[in-house]
Amino acid sequence: MQGMWRATFALWLLTVPGAFITASAQECTSLNRLQCATSPNCMSVKATGEAGSKYVCVPAKTSCQAGFRQMQVSYVNGHAILDKSYDAAAVCESKSGCKFVPAGECYCPPLENIGCYCIGGTPPSCAMPDD
Repeated sequence: MQGMWRATFALWLLTVPGAFITASAQECTSLNRLQCATSPNCMSVKATGEAGSKYVCVPAKTSCQAGFRQMQVSYVNGHAILDKSYDAAAVCESKSGCKFVPAGECYCPPLENIGCYCIGGTPPSCAMPDD
């Protein structure tokens, strides 16, 4: 009976606008940068707006952020590579009222640190229209 209640509650959360499940701060801070950016419940953000500041992993705070992955990873022969076919903008904007905010200048995604001409930019995000 308890399992049926959980499934019903989870279904309700998926159908109620503005309701979402997010991770705890502890769950997000335990992730590395790649795990965070590919998590549907956490967001990789700049610690401060200053150039050179580090990235931190925080829980998704809005219905636009919840379920949004900043990037997708595929595995080839056991090695992680960025999935270039993943369209983060389309995923974000398929959510009602959400807008995609592309990565800032000098953002270098995890796994691509070699070959980046500059680093430290703002990661891509999915925001509410008034953000």
